[in-house]
Amino acid sequence: MSLKEIFGQTRIVLIFVLLVSILFLSGCIGEKTPKQKKTYTIGILWMNPSTDAVKGFKDGMREFGYVEGKNVIYLYRNAMGDEEKARIHATELVAKNVDLLFVGSTPCTLIAKDATKGTDIPVLFTVVSDPVGSGIVQGIESSGNNLAGISSITEGSKRLELLFDILPNTKRLGVIYNPNDKSPQKTVAQFREVLENTNIELTEAYIQSPEEVEGAVRSLIGRVDVIMVPPDSMVMANPGPIIKASYEHGIPLGMPNRRGVEAGGLFAISSDHYELGKRVAKMADRVLKGTKPRDLPLEFPYNYIISINLKTAEKLNITIPQSVLKRADYIVE
Repeated sequence: MSLKEIFGQTRIVLIFVLLVSILFLSGCIGEKTPKQKKTYTIGILWMNPSTDAVKGFKDGMREFGYVEGKNVIYLYRNAMGDEEKARIHATELVAKNVDLLFVGSTPCTLIAKDATKGTDIPVLFTVVSDPVGSGIVQGIESSGNNLAGISSITEGSKRLELLFDILPNTKRLGVIYNPNDKSPQKTVAQFREVLENTNIELTEAYIQSPEEVEGAVRSLIGRVDVIMVPPDSMVMANPGPIIKASYEHGIPLGMPNRRGVEAGGLFAISSDHYELGKRVAKMADRVLKGTKPRDLPLEFPYNYIISINLKTAEKLNITIPQSVLKRADYIVE
């Protein structure tokens, strides 16, 4: 073989080795380059100042590896009791094609259900007393639609039991609520059932906007011994007039949750909204990984929390029994 032929073959071998090396290095570089992770956009639609469930949801999502600003973006909207604003917010979030909607309260959930019709956007809810009765889901085992979530139901009987433990001489009970909201409707219906065979008078005051709360409170002054506020986003969006009336006229308030007690109410028994939010985060992780909401059964609270405001008790000259204080989970002193 001539020297020229040897050099020719060597050149071919070198070119082949060079090509193999390039391909190998390209493969290695490709393997070392991490796969781009999806950044999820989650819409949060709320209607009142009590956002413990939102905090629980975000904390729970973080535990599942969803870090805000890194691989998840939250679009938070709070209509503060205004259903028309909630509809506008829902339409906006759907238009942004969010990956998931997290909503709280019965009105918000119904609005989100309507806004997401004809889309693939999953809706996860909580702070809803009666998801089946409200028409949000078809049943406990399956929603039959794009919604899933955790009920926040606290039976009216439990609320009245705590009331009578604290104020056993109550004879006239007042309630303020939006009759178009299924959550307070259910609670008030339970009140009626419990009080049906007693000598306790139940007086109902209705509102259809947060601005009507003050008038509803005035209508009860002098007619009731205690005012119970059922779970109602519209009422809790404007609790100021109720708190003011409580202090000025010596009317104790049974509130729907801890936030209401912190605002000046006397007592509350409710599901732990923070815990519910964290549990919804577990659902969200499954949904974002491919599970259909209709395949997630409806869930319910694990426990209830009792909140007492001793400052309010002192202002109203009320002594909270030790048996109640021992059971209390939150005490405002």
